Amino acid sequence: MRQAIQVAIHRLKPKKREFLRLYYYDELPKEEIARRIGVDEERVRLVKHRCLKNFREIFERLKRISDTKVGKRSPLSVEARRDRATRNGGSLRTAQA
Repeated sequence: MRQAIQVAIHRLKPKKREFLRLYYYDELPKEEIARRIGVDEERVRLVKHRCLKNFREIFERLKRISDTKVGKRSPLSVEARRDRATRNGGSLRTAQA
């Protein structure tokens, strides 16, 4: 489960990752978060909602994939390799090599 959470966080867009880090890890007040990400203080709640929604979607997709076993390989590691290959402009075959 920890690996799925890390992969889901990694797959978020950088700005969403940064927001969640500021909110949950650094525990900054909403005023400071608003200043750092350049939005009105009222929008922090909306940004938080959207970031968490996106995280949940990614996490649930990874969880469904890991629930269906593919041979002896962990489906989560297959998903992680696919994601890495996509970011590097290659295919899954090049990531496995």
